[in-house]
Amino acid sequence: MRQFQQNWKCRRKEDPAELLQVCWLEVTGSINDPQMVKGKTYEISFEVEMKEDAFGWNGSSVFMLAKAGKRGTYKGQKITLSDNKDGNRKRITIDKRFEVQNDNHDNTLYFGLYEVWSGRWKGGLLIYQAKVSQTSSNHN
Repeated sequence: MRQFQQNWKCRRKEDPAELLQVCWLEVTGSINDPQMVKGKTYEISFEVEMKEDAFGWNGSSVFMLAKAGKRGTYKGQKITLSDNKDGNRKRITIDKRFEVQNDNHDNTLYFGLYEVWSGRWKGGLLIYQAKVSQTSSNHN
């Protein structure tokens, strides 16, 4: 908890988490779905806002990634956060739905936002929520 307080600020549960300053960004989450089977798809999104005084994001490759099971392979895409300094919330999502590729997993979907490659300090990101929704399934 101490490290969270140094790098993030969140006064009340309903407030967004505000990134104060980090060099290495990893915002991760997971859900357990006992009915996770091959062909099932999920939409993963984050609701974010860049403060006007946000810094360190220009030229930074931010990736939104997901995998099924601890031994799964991450899939996702590069997204741009530096273009969103207008003070408005933005919903970011992986363009393609995340599809479970096989049944060899532990029924846990791992997902996150990552920027761990630039080595630059960055801050001013507000995260309002992360959301995972089942979108379809080949199995009933």
